[in-house]
Amino acid sequence: MKAHFFGEREGVLRYLTYLWLVLACTFPVFAAPAQPIGTITLLEGKGLLTRGATRYALSEGLRLEKGDIVELAEKSFAQAEFGPGAAVAVGPQTRMLLSTPGKGGGVELFVLQGQAKASAKGSDVIRLTTPDIVTTVANAATVLQSDASGVALFSENGETKAQETGGKPFVLKSGEFYSRKSEGKGETAPRPSSAFVTGLPRSFLDNLPSRLDKFKDVKAPPLKKVEDFTYAEVEPWLKSTVAVRKVLVPRWRSKAREPVFRKALVENLKHHPEWDPILFPEKYEEAARAKEAAAKAKAATTNY
Repeated sequence: MKAHFFGEREGVLRYLTYLWLVLACTFPVFAAPAQPIGTITLLEGKGLLTRGATRYALSEGLRLEKGDIVELAEKSFAQAEFGPGAAVAVGPQTRMLLSTPGKGGGVELFVLQGQAKASAKGSDVIRLTTPDIVTTVANAATVLQSDASGVALFSENGETKAQETGGKPFVLKSGEFYSRKSEGKGETAPRPSSAFVTGLPRSFLDNLPSRLDKFKDVKAPPLKKVEDFTYAEVEPWLKSTVAVRKVLVPRWRSKAREPVFRKALVENLKHHPEWDPILFPEKYEEAARAKEAAAKAKAATTNY
């Protein structure tokens, strides 16, 4: 009888834990404010900041947090700084997600599309990631371009470590250029192509000037909320890599309660199956109950 009692108790605990996880994915969780990891120190044109399920207008002096998405409009340019020796400039129509790699410190930027120039000095490290390649910038300046046609990488100065998705690591020496067309093979050249250079924002041709001191003792500007995003506007994010999609589920779970957004999630569920427990929690509740009943039956058989 004692063993049977403990079997039931453990089963109940497992079930309660499961219910807590379902509720956590269904209702907002209130947590302490996140610590800033960077600052927008330069903005020309317009941009958007998506934090959680809310969108704001991008502005100079705005503090960036882990999980933020920064997106620039046409003919726009921005620079973010993450420390005295770490800066990233982004060009028109660039879309990137901010994170921290954990081990080794530094900052990680997932570039969904667009152009980014990263400069890291001293102990600062910047990792630029796309669906096709991972690049580590340390004591170097590197320019990355990523879109549907492929990816390109230029090591402006210093050595740039990189690795294709599913491929072997390689190093670009100062001045070297790497490019890979979609579904094609990566190639390295001693200098960047003229098409690549002419396609860069003019600001990318110069060293990134640090403007961090200008905002050091200045209070961050208030966030200005803008219109909520639609499914179509964030569809490329929802259909991105598995790692990115998993980050977005808890941040955007409240959108599943909006009828139009929910309908689009259901229609495209095969592209982002991680939304299934959010959209149809009853399926998982039934599975958990069935599993619990089977465990109880097994425990009863074992003890009698």
